[in-house]
Amino acid sequence: MKPPSITKILPGFGVRGETGESTIYGENLIDPYEVKLLRNGRETAGVEAKMLAEGTVTTLPVVIIVKANAPSAVRPGGLSTRWNR
Repeated sequence: MKPPSITKILPGFGVRGETGESTIYGENLIDPYEVKLLRNGRETAGVEAKMLAEGTVTTLPVVIIVKANAPSAVRPGGLSTRWNR
């Protein structure tokens, strides 16, 4: 099985200090245990995603929390799953 990949997150992240629901779209998103959001390839302090429910192979519902001190230009970076842990 191929590793998971993220193609987009809709709706987008919002602004600093806000929390909102989004859906991650991609491939092989089955059975995740965490979502990581990256900036320049590194984990970002101040921004996190929490899974709302089980998704499908191509979608994963999440809540994205953007703290007031979050840096700009954060993008979706990685999704870990139980089978590749």
